[in-house]
Parts: sequence; C-alpha cells; structure tokens
Amino acid sequence: MYEIRVTEECGKRLMKIFKENRSTKRMIENRFEDLKNDPYAGSYHLEGGGFRGKRSLHTGKIRIIFAICEECRKLNHTSFNGCYDCESISDHTIIIFMVDFHEKAYSRKK
Repeated sequence: MYEIRVTEECGKRLMKIFKENRSTKRMIENRFEDLKNDPYAGSYHLEGGGFRGKRSLHTGKIRIIFAICEECRKLNHTSFNGCYDCESISDHTIIIFMVDFHEKAYSRKK
C-alpha cells in the first residue's frame, strides 16, 4: 500500500472543492483510496505542458495529477517534479500536485 502526500497548493484547492460539493469530495476520497492500493491502475503519463514526470487519473470531471516516487526515481524525473524532500520520502509514496476540474487542472503547471 502507498502513502499519499498532498502539496500545500493542492491542499488549499482540495479544501475549496470539498466545501463546494460533498459528492465530489466522496469521489476524490474514493480515488485516493484506489491510488493507495494501485497507483498505476487507470492512470497515464503526462508528457508535455509542464507536466512531464507526472501521471493523471480521471474521476468524473475531476483530474488528479500526481507522481509515484518509485517511478519518478526509476525514470529520473526528480528534476521535473521538484520535491524538496525527495531524499526522505519512501518509494511507496504518491505526491498529489493538483486536483481540479479538467479545464483548470491542465491550464496550470505544477
């Protein structure tokens, strides 16, 4: 099982989404549980637009943009993801960079 960490910016956005819509909150929480069990299932690599080294997972109209630490290190994507505490994080950690509606998630960069 993997551990999930949320960036500060993402945490702020999540709080706003959670306040606005409880059903969306449940959907996101369920997807986080899915990620903990198998972060590779249903997600795909993002290559361009400032998202290189990250993955995306869809849940309804919401996009979850994240990196899996073991994959990040294996593919040498640490410079793309820029985690300040990379050395102290377990390989079985998922860093959530962005959770937002499709059009907003892809218009922002990490």
